Amino acid sequence: MTATHTSLATPLDLPGYLVGGTMLLLIMVFHGMVLLQIAKRYEVKTFLYLSEKKYSAVALCFYISVFYLFLTHIVEIFLWGIALCTLNLISGLGQSILFSGSTYAAMGFMEGILPDG
Repeated sequence: MTATHTSLATPLDLPGYLVGGTMLLLIMVFHGMVLLQIAKRYEVKTFLYLSEKKYSAVALCFYISVFYLFLTHIVEIFLWGIALCTLNLISGLGQSILFSGSTYAAMGFMEGILPDG
């Protein structure tokens, strides 16, 4: 019997990892900064509204904050899409935004539009 040697080693695509990691870091910093601003504004506004016993304003402030969180995610999808289009990984801005939205939301309804490698 002869044993066959199999290896899981694959060549590293270091430039691709660096670009992807840098883009991910930029998106995460953007996400963190915007989330911090939304949370700070929500906390201050609701504290003031609660001290004035304006409970309906607190609820409105909550819904506006949730809407801003939604807009933050939409902007992040557009940033990923612009990056994919700029790096010529996906041709066409519309396709790249659609792909980034699909993968950002983990829906996965778009397959096979990234080039090999």
